[in-house]
This record gives sequence, C-alpha cells and structure tokens, in this order.
Amino acid sequence: MFFDKFPFDKQTCHLDISSYFYSTDDMAFGWEGDGINAAPDIPDALSNYLFTFHQENLTACHNDAFVNGQYPCLKSVMTFTRRYRSFLIGVYFPSLIFVVVAWASFFWPPEAIPARTVLLITLLLSTISLYAGIQQITPPTNYTRAIDNWFFACIVAIASALFQYATILQ
Repeated sequence: MFFDKFPFDKQTCHLDISSYFYSTDDMAFGWEGDGINAAPDIPDALSNYLFTFHQENLTACHNDAFVNGQYPCLKSVMTFTRRYRSFLIGVYFPSLIFVVVAWASFFWPPEAIPARTVLLITLLLSTISLYAGIQQITPPTNYTRAIDNWFFACIVAIASALFQYATILQ
C-alpha cells in the first residue's frame, strides 16, 4: 500500500491466479460458478473506505517475460478509496482557520503586543498538537504524505507570522 496521497489515497489490490510453467496449450483456468464474490458486509466493516470489486473473466494472459507467451490466468481487482470527508472537517478546516487567524492578527492595533504574541504561540502549539494527534491515527511511512505537507505548510505559515511580527517590533 502506498500512502503518499493520504488521506486522498486509493488502494488497488490485484489478485492474479496463474500458471508459472504451463501455457494455455497445456492447462486452462476457469471461475467456478460466479467466481470470487465480495462479502456484502465489507462496506460496513470498512466504513472509512468506498469498496469496489471487479472480476475479470480472463482465462489467458500474456507476459513478455514468460517464455511460453500465453499462460492460463484468472484475475480480479479490489479497490479501496478512502473517504476523506472526516479529515476535511476535523483536520484541514481547523488548521486552515488557525492560519487565517494567525495572519489576521496583523489587523489588530500595534499596541496589543502581549495578546498578539500569546495568540500566535497558542495557534502554533495547537497546530503542532493537532499534527501529533493525526500522527497517532495515520499509517506510518518512511516518506512524506500529503497530510504531512499540509501541516508543514500550516506550521511554517503560523511561525512566519510570529517571526514577521517579531521583526516588525525591532
């Protein structure tokens, strides 16, 4: 599974049953009855995903890496598309509001130094805390995901508002 677009990811799982050695001249595969069927309770068990199942009725496949050319095979594809609405409402929208409020603090009177500083530091810590909470419920990876890039941009935007205000006071 690849989570580089998390939480806007889509996972596709291929199930290929084939012969490694025999060609279609020696062997044939076929689905018994309707073949593989998805259990009707899968959507309930995977509430965060939109599940689709597609069975290909192929009985012969071709691969240039195989010496025999055509070989017997059966294929099916399962697709899991993540539902990201809860991430939009619970993660992206609040962090966007934090950034907007941080930059809106420049419209306050210049004399409100303590209020502006406390607000910006609180927003920065709240964003970092929200990101730490998201890290607990997301799959671990050794690469950057879309949600990581979003939070990096939010943290940089809030921190830059704090640093910009500090340079204005100089």
